[in-house]
Amino acid sequence: MIHGGVKTVVYEDTQESASSILQQVTRDLRVAARVQLKKVISDTAGGFWKFGARRRTCTRLQKLVGEHLEVLETIRDNSMDDPDIFSLQEQLQRQRSDMEQIMIQIGLKPSLVMRINHWLDRCS
Repeated sequence: MIHGGVKTVVYEDTQESASSILQQVTRDLRVAARVQLKKVISDTAGGFWKFGARRRTCTRLQKLVGEHLEVLETIRDNSMDDPDIFSLQEQLQRQRSDMEQIMIQIGLKPSLVMRINHWLDRCS
């Protein structure tokens, strides 16, 4: 369930049907995790909107999270045999490191950093 919605699917007693259902469920879970991650970032950044430098840093964090999610989608869409997959994975690691630095820079409490990291992991 996402945002209170319910979907009905028909299982046709085939491997393809089961695979299709599982793919839809995992896609829905990723969408829900993305929504929650963006909400956590927005809620966290909300307290800093009145501070100019921190506001810009939070905006940068939000942008970086969006880019991170796009790279994750690209990796999911590409085959693991794709030679670009390694450079994309390196990009993910750099983005994750940059996000950690930004969170430290704006002085987030460790519990908030852990919460954001939790949702980043859930989106992976």
